[in-house]
Amino acid sequence: MLAEPDLKVPVSRVLTMGGMVQDSTSSRRFTMTLLGLIATLWMSRMLSALLFGVSPTDPLTYGVVGLMLALAAVVACWIPARAILRTNPSSVLREEWEGRRVCDALTPPRS
Repeated sequence: MLAEPDLKVPVSRVLTMGGMVQDSTSSRRFTMTLLGLIATLWMSRMLSALLFGVSPTDPLTYGVVGLMLALAAVVACWIPARAILRTNPSSVLREEWEGRRVCDALTPPRS
């Protein structure tokens, strides 16, 4: 929570919390992506003895693996989102107010 505005900051430079997080992490994201790419190329050279019929720096392989990871991330987000979208918000709030478990489908079974 903001206690008081900083009068020294011009209005044109005031950022939302999302903007502040993005500004503080954008350079790190680029650096980590670059480090990951370098590490991947280095590890592929080490594992080249295990590869048959594929060069260690094959761009098609990198593209397919990237698409598969992106697909796995989309599915991992989509399955819980689909379950949540099937619920009625007013009934969820009512159940939460009454102290019952909110979504039995997403809670792990008790042992």
